[in-house]
Amino acid sequence: MVELKFDTAYSWLWLIVFLVASLAYAWFFYRKDRNTNTFSPFWLYTLTFVRATAFFTILFLLLGPILEVLRKEVEKPIVILLHDDSESIIKNKDSLFYQTTYREAWDDFRTDLANQFLVHSYSLGASIEEQSDLQFNQSATRLSGINALLEENYYQRNVGAVVLATDGIFNRGSNPVYELEAGRIPVYTIALGDTTIYPDLRINQVVYNKMAFLGNRFPVRIEMSGKRAPAGTYYLRLTQEGKEISKTPVEFSGGTVLSELELELLASETGILSFEAELIGFEEEMNLLNNSYQFVVEVLDQKQKILFLALAPHPDVAAIRQAIEVKQHYELEFSLLQDFRGELKDYNLLILHQVPGADKVASGLNEAIANSRIPVWYVVGNQTNITQFNQWKTGTSIVPMGTSTEEVFARHNPDFNLFDLESEHLELISSLPPLSVVLANYQLYPGAQVFAYQNVLNLESDKPLFHFYIRNEQKMALTLGEGLWRWRLKNYQLTENHAAFDELIQKTVQYLSLKVKKDRLLVSTQKLWMQGESIQFLAEVYNPSYEKVRGQAVSLSVFNSEGLSYDYLFGTDEDQYFLEIGRFPEGDYRYRAEVEMEGELFVQEGNFSVAPVNDEVFNTEANHRLLTQLASVTQGAFFYPDELSSLSDSLRKDTRLANVARTEKSRLELIDIRWILIALLALMSVEWFVRKFKGAY
Repeated sequence: MVELKFDTAYSWLWLIVFLVASLAYAWFFYRKDRNTNTFSPFWLYTLTFVRATAFFTILFLLLGPILEVLRKEVEKPIVILLHDDSESIIKNKDSLFYQTTYREAWDDFRTDLANQFLVHSYSLGASIEEQSDLQFNQSATRLSGINALLEENYYQRNVGAVVLATDGIFNRGSNPVYELEAGRIPVYTIALGDTTIYPDLRINQVVYNKMAFLGNRFPVRIEMSGKRAPAGTYYLRLTQEGKEISKTPVEFSGGTVLSELELELLASETGILSFEAELIGFEEEMNLLNNSYQFVVEVLDQKQKILFLALAPHPDVAAIRQAIEVKQHYELEFSLLQDFRGELKDYNLLILHQVPGADKVASGLNEAIANSRIPVWYVVGNQTNITQFNQWKTGTSIVPMGTSTEEVFARHNPDFNLFDLESEHLELISSLPPLSVVLANYQLYPGAQVFAYQNVLNLESDKPLFHFYIRNEQKMALTLGEGLWRWRLKNYQLTENHAAFDELIQKTVQYLSLKVKKDRLLVSTQKLWMQGESIQFLAEVYNPSYEKVRGQAVSLSVFNSEGLSYDYLFGTDEDQYFLEIGRFPEGDYRYRAEVEMEGELFVQEGNFSVAPVNDEVFNTEANHRLLTQLASVTQGAFFYPDELSSLSDSLRKDTRLANVARTEKSRLELIDIRWILIALLALMSVEWFVRKFKGAY
């Protein structure tokens, strides 16, 4: 409903004065004009009225009238319907019911609610999507994220209730109770699925490395369980590309038991190899879908050889070695500098700890490094010969301030973009112990990229602690302090693992050991994605001087095994081009990226695979206890699928679902309304035209 109201700073009595004055002026104007004596009475009175109206409008606008528009809207309560669309809903004895009778009842329920409320429907799978028809085909379920949906789409809206229809099984995200219990919106739950526990054998998960090396054996751990399964001997069959490679007996004693089986598989050929583990069940088993598990492994044909030379034994050396040796695709060789007699050209990466030192053992090493152009990681310590080190041109000049050292903390540089670390690992960096560094001033070479700066207590500085540099296509990294072993210990103390420290070391080694490519177009993506993951690409474009350029139109085409293509265009993210193409079904794909610069076409091609995964078939036992708890903590209610009509009645009777009246007031000065000025001009123009047409000059 809209209400209009006029207001002005002056008395409305002026309108009477303006009306009398306008009529008088128009009347005397035409009575004294001899040229209008020949006008008929109709035209005389019409033109008098037009002139009076125009003059009155001008006088009226001089009052500065303001139009107040009052809009009143009544918003119905919004009911958010969230329905689980995963496969676990129909993986039970009531499958036919949910696909026929219940589906029709749900549609009727939505239609019935829409007569009184604003109904917005969403489906739940790996993410929350707007709902169309129920398909029950999602391979994963996420019940968290409802709060985010409400905040993004319904902020300050009249949301009265959330209806959540699910079996309570979730395998993505967190427990929904934790995020919804603090909210003020009641959640009505509909308990779907089957809580009956059937005798079942299943493969819980397969633990394996996604990468192996040609000719090596790699471990695979298969975790299995039996639930009320008959005691006996079962068999685990393992196949590669459909061909059986092993069949191993597995003993189950009955009841609910867990079992693990360790196998070693041979990486017999390069490429992406597909495997399937299948636990052969018993005749009465109802759910056989969770008896098998598919996984894929990428086999590479060579290892990266790393040479680690140290001036002397040091705990930092052990910490770095342990982080590198976790990865099987690195072949690490360690030696004290004085004992090394090999050739640098035989290695992909050189790590130097406190080299060069005070003695002359490192004489000639810098020349050998320059000639071989091998990537180098320098770790500077208290025994490093700083004068000699500066001559090696590693990306920074160190100017010592005496012989003292100081303790500095690491501060991550947010602009660093050579590689990415997990966000929780980056947050941990500021909590790590200090490193011991030479008290000095530092001068970075142009082009050096700093990963971390030095912090002395709480004082920030622009002194580098850990940075990277490229000299004549030779990659270098420089860590300017010792005490990395304390980082590894602190990492374990805080998280009970070494993941953050190991990732930093491994990402540094990975970046350095990869050769610098001179391609003008570089495109990267993972070789292997799991089904349900959103596939991403990064690209970099370079000019003839091998400097990154932006603003180019980089296209990407993805082809499936049947030759169908999907075309995309990269977006620019800082100096990189970023593209997210979404989720793809399982299978093998190839891609082709193109960019045209200076009349020349640059192309890069590659391939990736999507491996199947379906978490829904591993657990089909409904969790109604979760739904009862969720309804209780949000002051909602709990219902079963055959109680949809009762739920509809409960929503209608819930006084919290009430209409909300909203009022919006706006003020507008009439003199600013363009059409009023146009109408006024039109009136005056019409009067002038008629007068001239009738011969009154």
